[in-house]
Formats: sequence, structure tokens, C-alpha cells
Amino acid sequence: MNVMFFNGHTMEINYLAHAGPGTDSTCITDSSAPRSRHIADGFRSTNPFFVIPIMHRLANRFLKCLHFQPNVPPLPGVCEDSPITITNDRGAWTVRFTHYVGRTNGCFGIGWSALATACQLRHGHVCVFERHAPQEYWLHVY
Repeated sequence: MNVMFFNGHTMEINYLAHAGPGTDSTCITDSSAPRSRHIADGFRSTNPFFVIPIMHRLANRFLKCLHFQPNVPPLPGVCEDSPITITNDRGAWTVRFTHYVGRTNGCFGIGWSALATACQLRHGHVCVFERHAPQEYWLHVY
């Protein structure tokens, strides 16, 4: 599987593992979403980040809880089944990142529903996950 970076180049999903200072290490998990592309183009950071659009199939209508597991690119320094911390101005959450052996992507599991509910994620929102440390990400919601 390839991912699209905000500069339009595609690359194998191992993008973050090779990111170094001054390199472009931004990923859009759904490059067909124009709004995601626009947000990624405008997002400025010296840290690697990836973008996930929240789709109707990913969020229930009443937001009692979000029972989806968004596809996530491999996260460098994070084991196959590890907790990561995702923080924003509403708080911090521990979310389980799962990467199955032999697959090209991973997903968020336990803890994602609490985060999504607290952040009031809805269809049409775009989430930017900015890496600050191997298991620490900052969430920006647009």
C-alpha cells in the first residue's frame, strides 16, 4: 500500500521510519478526500503528521460512542499492540494502536471511542495527528 504525502509524492507506508530533520513526512490516509488534502497542504509543523477524514461510516449519528477503528499508517517506535497518548486542548487519552503482522496499516482501538466522544468528532471533520514522540501525538480537529 502506498500513502500520499502533502507534497503529492507517493511512498511506501514506511514513511515515518525514514523521516529525518528537514524531510517531508506527512501522510494522508485517504488521498481522494479534497478537504483532507487542503488541510494537509495548509498544516505547518516540523513534526511528522498524518491526516484522517472522519466519514459517515466511521461515526454514528448520535455520537453515543464511535465504534470504528480508523485505518492508521504504521507508527515508528510503536509495537504491534501498544498504547499511545493522544492529546489536544480537551484532554489526553490513551488509545490502543494495533498493527497486525503482515498488514500494511494499523488501527486505533480501545480508548478511541472515549477520545472521539470527548472531542465531539462528526462526519466531515478532519483529524491531523502530529507526532511529538514515538508514542505521543497531538490531535488537531478541523
